[in-house]
Amino acid sequence: MTDISTKRVLKLVRSMSSKDVHAPAQLTFTQEELLNVNDLTLAICTADALDESFFTTTISKVSPQLVVDFRTAPRFDFGALNRNRMLDLFEAAHIKYYDLGPRSADLRRADSVVEALTNLTPNLGLSGKTSVLLLLIDAGSAFQDTGISIIQSLREKTEKAWELLLFGPANENSDLRDTLFISHANPEDNDFVIWLQMQLTRLGYKTWSDVADLKAGEIFWDTIERVIRERAIRVLVVGSRAAFQKSGVLDEISLAVSIERTQKLSGFVVPLRVDDLPFTDFRANIARKNILDFADGWANGLAKLIDTLIRDKIPKAGQSSGVSLAGWWTRQKPRRLSISDVDESLVSNRFRVISIPTKLHLYAGIPESSKGALLPLVPRGNYWLSFLSGRELKANGIDGLHLESVLSAQDVFFGNMPVGGWITTADRYRLFHRALNQHWELFLSSMGLKLYHNAGLRPTPFVPDGLLTGNTAYFLDADGVQRKRLLVGFSAKRNLFWHLAPIGYFSTNEEPTLNLKIRILFSEDGNEVWPTPERMHAARRSFCKNWWNDRWRSLQAVLMSWLSNNTNEISLYDGDAGALRVSSVPIVYSSPLSIDENQMLMGEDDSEIDKIMRDDASDVDEWLDSEMSEDEELGSGIDDIT
Repeated sequence: MTDISTKRVLKLVRSMSSKDVHAPAQLTFTQEELLNVNDLTLAICTADALDESFFTTTISKVSPQLVVDFRTAPRFDFGALNRNRMLDLFEAAHIKYYDLGPRSADLRRADSVVEALTNLTPNLGLSGKTSVLLLLIDAGSAFQDTGISIIQSLREKTEKAWELLLFGPANENSDLRDTLFISHANPEDNDFVIWLQMQLTRLGYKTWSDVADLKAGEIFWDTIERVIRERAIRVLVVGSRAAFQKSGVLDEISLAVSIERTQKLSGFVVPLRVDDLPFTDFRANIARKNILDFADGWANGLAKLIDTLIRDKIPKAGQSSGVSLAGWWTRQKPRRLSISDVDESLVSNRFRVISIPTKLHLYAGIPESSKGALLPLVPRGNYWLSFLSGRELKANGIDGLHLESVLSAQDVFFGNMPVGGWITTADRYRLFHRALNQHWELFLSSMGLKLYHNAGLRPTPFVPDGLLTGNTAYFLDADGVQRKRLLVGFSAKRNLFWHLAPIGYFSTNEEPTLNLKIRILFSEDGNEVWPTPERMHAARRSFCKNWWNDRWRSLQAVLMSWLSNNTNEISLYDGDAGALRVSSVPIVYSSPLSIDENQMLMGEDDSEIDKIMRDDASDVDEWLDSEMSEDEELGSGIDDIT
């Protein structure tokens, strides 16, 4: 955690009136985005506030035309930077850099600094163009007074309303509260806290939790108390059955409530409910507050929390959400991952389209389906487009249409052939993808998959109980070893059947591809009796919470192997118009970096590793137990997939 006394802050000096450039300057804290700088802005940064992040993010936002270095030792060796790289960055950004050294101007005399700047830019602030100047100075406690003096001198000399950005150590007494502190039970609620902290950071808020920000070797209570007392603008209390049994959480709540009362910080403590803890069991000192409920869905709870933060005008960090999230992730990475400069192959969920039909039939009329079948028809104006011929439509129980013409699919989807009026390129691709999507759904229906209808959402295909012998299919893994997986199972713990539900849709970037998303649905009877959406959501979160990439990847592999009858392609349609075939082998991408999974848990306590392994096994056993014996007969354990 960054020490409070040296935390970099953004401050803005404004005149009393934008029209009165001679008015005394005011120093005020601000959380404004750096992009909102004035046309005439002077930025001053002290040496103890400089690092790689400052140069690569702040400079790009402030976009100074001139950087003047008054430091005694003008170095740039921060992180991956060095002097040559920094000068290249300045040149690429069309920034002029001058190393004047500490003796070229007396920083205690504002007029001396302005004179030096004027010698570099004679028309300083008078050219009509944007002028943003950045001064780099040595560390010193008087940098705020220095900045105010220089800005006042600039205003008087140029008769322009210059503003000032200051980067340097904050005053230890300054009441700069800008952080959302998250109090929670560790480790029980860690998954929720990491998710919440990532979402808040993505939205631009500054956050702190012990699971993400407490450094090894820190005296944790001293650090936590300092953050709550000096930095926290809100304390988010993650209320759960585990949390209120933790003395640390109770101490944090007591401290936060005490600060809220003594400093009269309205709404300082914000309680959140994340499990089935009764509202009446919340501690008395926060029970009367409005408790935000995350138990009925994390996304719903987050929306309520964001509404509360916006209502209370909680400021965001003085940088973009992307920069904030990148910084947050950088802090997490050493805890979880080891990055290696070794190429890695990444198996995607995208599958190439091998061939598409050559003919496209144009129909008029009103379609009638005697079988209630899916309609492989794409509307276009007063017409219908379909790969299927009239004979094939009748075979599928579709009547009421008459053929207008037979077109070239290539010319309609990728050429300039008008159909029912002119078609834009974007519309052509939409027609193309919609036609392919329909045949994917028809194919799944022909394979025996059923549709789960959820109000307001597109029906989701799923594998019903009993469709496959033993609800099981086989596939070859990356090592050429045959394995099997359940596509439907029963969770005795939840008294629910679970079903593999493949959602596919086509898109075109450089080439047409089928994009596959694997979902898990739950039913009470294995076919069509569904639990409530709330129970479905809770079951999915609990049942799948420890399914990592290898398991989702194996489910994708076994599904595509079954749909292709253990070949390398799936024939979605083969008829009068030609063939629509898709590869059953996913596209594999190559990354120049890889995650060293052998080192991912290095540095963790042995007991924590044991817990991770136990937790992982507890939820997975429900769908692996019935497979283990036969997998062993096939020559390999179920978890050997890479």
